[in-house]
Amino acid sequence: MKQPFQNFYRLQSPTRPSGKQPIRIWVCGLPNGVNRVVHQLHLLGFAEAGEWSPALPSLIAGEVMRILIRYHVA
Repeated sequence: MKQPFQNFYRLQSPTRPSGKQPIRIWVCGLPNGVNRVVHQLHLLGFAEAGEWSPALPSLIAGEVMRILIRYHVA
């Protein structure tokens, strides 16, 4: 039986800096709440709002997700 999340998103991996591993941070939920969290994290100095992906559709109707990729030294 095929898993419901399998192959749902096939995002191209961005070119990663040499010797670094990508770490993905996801925020999922209703669009207004997701945007609010992204902006709150910006105000806290965690990440610029523009560093996050645009809102992507979620498997849950009416919800979206945004992704931030950071790189960790391997």
